[in-house]
Amino acid sequence: MNKNLEIQKVMAGWKRKLLSRSITIIFYIFRVFPIKRDKVVFSNFDGKGYGDNPKYIYKELKKIKNIDAVWLISSEKYRDGFPSDIRLVRNRSLQKFYELATAGIWVDNCRKSAYVRKRKHQYYIMTWHAGLCLKKVEKDAEKVLEKEYIMAAKKDARKIDLMISNCKWCTNLYRKAFWYTGEILEGGIPRNDIFFCIDNRQKQKIKKYFNIKEETKLVIYAPTFRRDFSMDVYNLDIKNTLDSLEQKFHGKWKLLLRLHPSMGKLMKLDERIQPLVIDVSEYGDIYELLAVCDVLITDYSSISFDFANSRKPVFLYTTDMEAYYQDRGTYFNLKKLPFPFSDSNKSLTSNILNFEEKEYLEKLERFFSKVGLWESGHASKNIADKIVEYLDGR
Repeated sequence: MNKNLEIQKVMAGWKRKLLSRSITIIFYIFRVFPIKRDKVVFSNFDGKGYGDNPKYIYKELKKIKNIDAVWLISSEKYRDGFPSDIRLVRNRSLQKFYELATAGIWVDNCRKSAYVRKRKHQYYIMTWHAGLCLKKVEKDAEKVLEKEYIMAAKKDARKIDLMISNCKWCTNLYRKAFWYTGEILEGGIPRNDIFFCIDNRQKQKIKKYFNIKEETKLVIYAPTFRRDFSMDVYNLDIKNTLDSLEQKFHGKWKLLLRLHPSMGKLMKLDERIQPLVIDVSEYGDIYELLAVCDVLITDYSSISFDFANSRKPVFLYTTDMEAYYQDRGTYFNLKKLPFPFSDSNKSLTSNILNFEEKEYLEKLERFFSKVGLWESGHASKNIADKIVEYLDGR
C-alpha cells in the first residue's frame, strides 16, 4: 500500500513538472507578440474576484490614466462586481498566458507560479495580502510550507520590481523573510484606504445590500482557517456576545459571520440565533464589510491590524493559542497586543463589558508608533502615481 502511494506521488510530481515545462514553452511562444505598455493584468488571490489591494489600486489608477485593464479569475462565480471596462480572463486558458506575456504591468497580491516567465521591460508589482501580520510567513514558516511553494516563492521574488509596505516592521519582514532585495514603496496598504475615506452614503449602500437597518450596529466575526478543519475552535457564544455588546455600547446589534469557504460548509448555526447572524462569507470585499462594522472579533488574522486603523475595538478570541504557536508560530504575543485577548466566552464577555476606549486607544497608538506605521489613506494614490511614472517613462 505504501509502495503504491509512493508511486502515485512520484507520478504526480512528474505530471506537475511536465505541465510546468509545457506552460513555460507557451510563455516563450507568446514572446513573438510585442508588449503593450499600457496593459495591466491584475490578480487577486490567484483569481478570486474583484477585491483586496489590486481592486483599490485599479480604482485609483483609472482616475488618472487610461489603461487596458485585464483581471484574472479562477471560475465564473467570481465574475460579479467588476467594472465594465475590465476584461475578465479565466486562469485556465491560453488567453491568460497571452495577456501575461504581453502586458506592461502585473499587479498581484500573492505569489505567481514557478512557470510564469517575465520579459524584459515588464513591471511586476507585488502588493502581498497583508502588512502587519500575526502568522509567520514565507522563510519564517519554511518548516510548514511545501518545498514546491518555497521554490516558486524564490523564483517569484527575483521577478518582482516593487513591493509595498505600511510600516517599518513590514519592510524589515520583506527583507528578512521574502527572499526579496528590490524596491519597496513605503506609504501604506491600498485596501486600508477605505478606513480613512468611507462616508455614510457608502455605508448605507452596503447595509442596504444585506437588508440591515441603518441604525443597527455591527460586529464582524472573522476567524482564520485551521489546517486540520477542526470546528471546535469556532465556539463563539454569539447570543451572549451580542447581549454584552448591547449592554456596553447600547443600540441593537447584529453579527456578520465571515468564514473561509471550506469552513462555512462545515459550520452549522443554531436555529435560535440565525436571525441575529448574517453570513457574509461569500461577499467579495471584506474591507467594505470591515469599514461599516463597529467591532471586530478575530483570532490570528492580520485584519486585526487593518481594522485598527479605524480606531474601533478589536477583540481577540482564540482557544487554541498554544497549539497554533507550535504549528505555525506568530510574530507577536497575542496577550501583549493592544487588543483585549480572550481564551473563553466568559473572558470575552468580561473584556467587552470592561472595555475602556481611552486606554485602548493609548495602547494602540503606542503599538503603531513601535512598528512605525505609515497608513494615511493615500496608499492607492501612491502606487497609482508610481505606475503612471513608469508608463510615462519618467
